[in-house]
Amino acid sequence: METLLKSEFAARLHVSKARVSQMIQMGLPLTTDGKVEVSAALNWIETHIDTSHKDSAARRQTNAPDTPAHAPPISDLPAEVLNY
Repeated sequence: METLLKSEFAARLHVSKARVSQMIQMGLPLTTDGKVEVSAALNWIETHIDTSHKDSAARRQTNAPDTPAHAPPISDLPAEVLNY
């Protein structure tokens, strides 16, 4: 039986710790010491959580235009952009 801390389980699922807390409030099973028993939790998620939106979000990302990972530094912006 593999158990994880809530934060470790969140990292494994690529969700926030807050999302794991939400699922716990919805009934996600925990061990008596408050850890997540991985196989039981994954089974619970399969039967209680709608994950279909995750697939559509991934499709939207793959169809999204290329965007820069970050904005350029302010020093690289033309003066007319800065003097609005």
